[in-house]
Amino acid sequence: MSSLGTRVVTAMVLAAVAFTCLFTSHYLLLLLLLAFTAGGIWEFVTLVHLYPGVVPQNPLSDKLLTTATGVVVYLLVSGILLGLVATVAWVALMPLLLLLGIREMYVHPHGLFLRFCLLVSGILYIALPLSMVNAIAHYNGTYQPWLVLGVFFLIWANDTGAYFAGRFLGKTPLFKSISPKKTWEGSAGGLLLTMAVAFAAARLLPQISLPAWLGIAFFSVTIGTWGDLAESMLKRNVGVKDSGNILPGHGGVLDRLDAVFFVIPFVWAWLQLAQKGWLG
Repeated sequence: MSSLGTRVVTAMVLAAVAFTCLFTSHYLLLLLLLAFTAGGIWEFVTLVHLYPGVVPQNPLSDKLLTTATGVVVYLLVSGILLGLVATVAWVALMPLLLLLGIREMYVHPHGLFLRFCLLVSGILYIALPLSMVNAIAHYNGTYQPWLVLGVFFLIWANDTGAYFAGRFLGKTPLFKSISPKKTWEGSAGGLLLTMAVAFAAARLLPQISLPAWLGIAFFSVTIGTWGDLAESMLKRNVGVKDSGNILPGHGGVLDRLDAVFFVIPFVWAWLQLAQKGWLG
C-alpha cells in the first residue's frame, strides 16, 4: 500500500474510534483523551531522552512517572473545568509538578534544570489542551459532541487542505529551516478549505455564531500551523522524523495532534468570550 493509502486508512480507523467515543458518552471521550494524553507524554519523554545533554539513567522509570503525572494533571484539570472537582484543587497542580523536580534531584542531580524544564513542559503542552477539549464538549453546560466535531473538522480541514495543496501545488517554502515540505501554497489551500468548513459549521451548528466559527477557523489556520511547525522543530532538534510509530502513515500521537495542542487553548478562551456574548 502506498504511503498516502496507509495514511488514509489510518485516518479512517482513528476517526471511527474517535466518533464512537465522542457520540456514545462523554465518559468515553474523557477516556479517549486520557489515552492520547498518556501516549503523547510517553512519546515526548522518549524525545527528551534524545535531546543533547540529557543522559537517561532510568528511561523506563522516567516515562512511567512522567506519564502518570501527566495523566493525573489531565484528570485534575478536566475535573475542575467540568465542575466535577472543586476549584480549590488548582492548588494541587504546582506541588504535583514539583514532585518531578524533587525526584530529579536524587536521580539526575547534574541535569536537574534541563530535564525538569523539559518534562514539565511536555506535561503542560499535552495534558492541559486535551483537558480543555472536555470543557469545550460541555459548552453552555450541556454535552455537545457536534460542537467538538466541528472544532476538530476545522483543525483537520487546515491540515488536509495544506497537505493536498502543498503536495500538488507547493513550490514556495513556508519555513524551510524547520519543515522544508511546508509551503505557502499549502497554507493557502488550508485556509480556503478551513473557511469553507467554518461557513458550513455556522449553518449546521448555530449554537455559536458565525463570528465565533470564523475565529476558530483563524486559530486553526494560524496557530495550528505554528503548532505543526513547533512539533517539527522538536523532532528536528533530536534528529527524528516521527515522534512515534503507533499510527501508520501518521507517525505518533504528537504527529497527529500537534496542531490540536496549540489551537485548543485559544478555542477554549475564544468560546469563553462567545459564551458571555462578546462575539455576537
